[in-house]
Amino acid sequence: MVRQTHHERVRVIVPAAALILLVLLAACTSRETPVPPAATPAGAPTLVVIPNTLPATRPAAFPLATAVPATPTLTVLPPPTPNTVSVPTQEPPPPAPAATPTLPARSPLPTPRAATATPVPQPLAGPGGGGAAPPPPPPPTATRTPTPAPTATRPSTHTPAPVATPTVTPAPTATPTPAPTAADMVLTMNTPAMAVGEKFSLTVAVRASAAAPVDMAQVYLDFDAARLQALAITGGTALEEMLQASADNSAGRIDYAAGTLGTAKDAAFTLMTVEFQGVAAGGTTIAFAPLTAPRQTKAIWNGVNITGTLTTITVVIQ
Repeated sequence: MVRQTHHERVRVIVPAAALILLVLLAACTSRETPVPPAATPAGAPTLVVIPNTLPATRPAAFPLATAVPATPTLTVLPPPTPNTVSVPTQEPPPPAPAATPTLPARSPLPTPRAATATPVPQPLAGPGGGGAAPPPPPPPTATRTPTPAPTATRPSTHTPAPVATPTVTPAPTATPTPAPTAADMVLTMNTPAMAVGEKFSLTVAVRASAAAPVDMAQVYLDFDAARLQALAITGGTALEEMLQASADNSAGRIDYAAGTLGTAKDAAFTLMTVEFQGVAAGGTTIAFAPLTAPRQTKAIWNGVNITGTLTTITVVIQ
C-alpha cells in the first residue's frame, strides 16, 4: 500500500471539517429530527452528525426573531484517488553463456528436437497497487545439438583387376553305341568228297562286321573219330593271341580259343584251320558242340556274347 502525502491528507480533512461545522449550525437552528447521513462510499471520510442539545425555548431575555431554518447543502466529495507509485523492478542479469563443450568426432546421430520455450504469463499490477510485479522467469536455456564432424572420404585410386569370366565348355554328349548284331560262324572245306586215307582242310570262319565287331572267339567241334582223325590245328592271324588249341581223336573233339588286345575285328576273318584225314568210308558230320558250359562256342565283343548262326558241314569218304 502506498502512503498518502501530507498535502493529500490536508485536502481531505479541510472539506470534512467545513461540512461538520455546517451540520452543527443547522442542528442548532432547527428542531427537526436530524437526518442520518448518507452512506459513505468506501474510502471516503466518515461524517459524524451531532444532534441539537440546546433547549427548545430560549430565555425571554434574548428575544430573537424567528429563525428560518436553513437547509444545509451537503457536498460529497469523491474519494481521493490514491496515487500508484510504480517501483521499477530490477530484472536479474541474464545467465552467463555456458561453455561450449568440445565433443569428439563420432558417427552421425539422429538430431534431437530443440526444446521449445513456453512463455509464462506475467501477472499485472491491479489498480489498487498490488505491489511490485514478480520478476519474469529466466529465459529458457537453449539446448545445443552436437553436430558430428564430417568424415573425410579418401578417393579410391585402386583400379580393380578385371575378373575373368569362365567360359563354360559344354560336356561332349556321348553318342550311344548301337547294340551289336550277331556274328555268325561257318565251317568250310576245300573238297566235299575224298578217298579213304586222303587229307583235307577244314576252316572255321567268323563273319564279323561293323555292327558286330569281334575281339575274342572260342570254338568247340565234335566229329566221328571212327572215320576222321585230326592231324594239325593252325590259328588265324586276325586274333593273334591264341588261348587254347587241342584235339582229342579218341573222343572226337577239337577245342580252340583266341583273342586280340588291339582293335576288335569288324570284318569276316578266319579263326583257325584243322587238317583231317579220312580213315574209313562213309559219310560223317563235323558240328559245333552243344552250347552248354564248359564247351560253349562264342563270338565275343567287350565281354558280350554276340554269337549268331552256327553252320555245320558233312564229309563223304569213298
